[in-house]
Amino acid sequence: MRILTGVMVAAAVLVGAPASYAADTTSFAGKTIRIVINFAAGGPTDIFARHYQTYLSKFVPGKPTIIVENRPGAAGIVAANFLYNRATPDGLTIGTFAGIAANQVISKGKVKYDLTKFNWLGAVPQTQILVARNNLGVSKPTDLLKPKAPLVYGTSGVNPNFVNTRLFLELMGVKFKAVFGYRGQARAIQALRRDEINITDLGISGYLPREASYRQEGVVIPVLQRGIMDAQQKFMRVPALSQLPTMEEALRETNPAGLKSAKFKAIKAVLGAYHVQFGFVVPPKTPKAVVATLRRAYADMFSNATVKKESKARFKVDHHFVDGQSAQRFVGGLLASVAPDVKAAIRAASKRKGKRKKK
Repeated sequence: MRILTGVMVAAAVLVGAPASYAADTTSFAGKTIRIVINFAAGGPTDIFARHYQTYLSKFVPGKPTIIVENRPGAAGIVAANFLYNRATPDGLTIGTFAGIAANQVISKGKVKYDLTKFNWLGAVPQTQILVARNNLGVSKPTDLLKPKAPLVYGTSGVNPNFVNTRLFLELMGVKFKAVFGYRGQARAIQALRRDEINITDLGISGYLPREASYRQEGVVIPVLQRGIMDAQQKFMRVPALSQLPTMEEALRETNPAGLKSAKFKAIKAVLGAYHVQFGFVVPPKTPKAVVATLRRAYADMFSNATVKKESKARFKVDHHFVDGQSAQRFVGGLLASVAPDVKAAIRAASKRKGKRKKK
């Protein structure tokens, strides 16, 4: 389906959007944009995507209809492969994806896309939190060295979260068993409550809105955060999680020599991809004018005061927006920066170690 371009008078009256657009702005009037989400309904990625989907039409010239489609599978790879290889490059199919950069960093065999050839409309960095069950006696990183019971880590499969956590626990000198097959973080938390597992990961967008209830319940205990990386590739605590140490801080206390290892460099490579953890992308070969229009729309949406206020009220954190051009440059250098010894450490950590959960 071809989208016509032209001056959009209607764009001047969009609620909260800029009053004028360039003459070559693409009009989406009368069109329907499909937002493809690469994880199941009800999970953190779905909640994040559907939240912003409610605003997007106001910022796209022509106020198109926005619909949402979930395409879960293979740790988010199924939807990314679909968008890259099968979706029509006309701007009417937009991926709101989590983890596609990290999945390519760990070189999962099912990846059939190239990060650098997607057209990036923007991205939002994300961090993960390692949580433990209360009967494990673990409330800080050093407690992992002396848990009250063997560590059982629950995850969906061999994905970036598993790779990163495995590398970290191995550097800590902690033994653990992995159980695969939990389709989404919500189900992993249910398993933790049932005492099937006693540690797992939660994304900040899934954790913070429920933090008060988790604390009141007393079963889900936050232990540490992955952290976000600054320009010098140092890990920083996310302000909304200022009380939780980062993985780097934990290793500096327990295994400072490990910070020079290939395993820690692998952690940095995987976590570097979290700079574009929530990515907004359209297929390769999408017309430049369409990409430019959608990039403006996403930038306008994330800078809008009302959107920012309502988003913080829901997610309990300010979402830092990485504009489309910056995200494009970032992914361009991401894979090239992974040295051979780091790739080897990632490949080793990507080998399945554990069992599938019982049906």
